[in-house]
Amino acid sequence: NDIYWLIEVSNSTLSYDLNEKARMYARHQIRDYWVIDIPGSQLWVYREPNQGMYQSVVKYATGIIMPLALPHVEVDVLRLLQ
Repeated sequence: NDIYWLIEVSNSTLSYDLNEKARMYARHQIRDYWVIDIPGSQLWVYREPNQGMYQSVVKYATGIIMPLALPHVEVDVLRLLQ
């Protein structure tokens, strides 16, 4: 209940982070799960957990995104990936 935004930095465990961990976090109702894909230079954003799966999965390589728990905070995706 105390986790509002979870970020994984994935260098060598991307498949595990995008699959097994995503399902585990969805089961625990983590509303905002982000995976920084270092080799792929992209950000995966998982939202809307429902019945152990995320209903929304979006990849970003550029742009601005706001965490659900902190909508006044703007995160520049390119800066996050550098």
